[in-house]
Amino acid sequence: MILYTSITSLDNTIYLRNCPLIKHVSDLHNFLLLLKLAMSICFVSCYYKFFVSLYIFFFFFFFKKKKKKKKKKKKKKKKKKKKKKKKKKKKKKKKKKKKKKKKKKKKKKKKKKKKKKKKKKKKKKKKKKKKKKKKKKKKKKKKKGGG
Repeated sequence: MILYTSITSLDNTIYLRNCPLIKHVSDLHNFLLLLKLAMSICFVSCYYKFFVSLYIFFFFFFFKKKKKKKKKKKKKKKKKKKKKKKKKKKKKKKKKKKKKKKKKKKKKKKKKKKKKKKKKKKKKKKKKKKKKKKKKKKKKKKKKGGG
């Protein structure tokens, strides 16, 4: 610690001029001993305030600028998002219309098929009825002939 303080004593004398302990010191030995105290007391008390004030100044100075920039960017992003949403809604509406048309076409096809089936059934019934009528006519003719 003594070596460290002696090496940095020239630098520290400039920093520690405002400290009340160093004003009364004249001997180098006492100065080095008192520098230990000064390093612990003054560095914490005097320079703590100095560094804190610097830190606060730069902190607020940089953060205020950054915050303003960020707000502008956010506003721009919001506008872009709104435009995208409108486009998406339009696309969805178009898709729904297409789906409805497809469904209608399918229903028409199904109805046509059903009608065809019914017609076939009717034709078969008519054929059966014709056969029955022919048989009845033959029977009547036989009776007339026999009588």
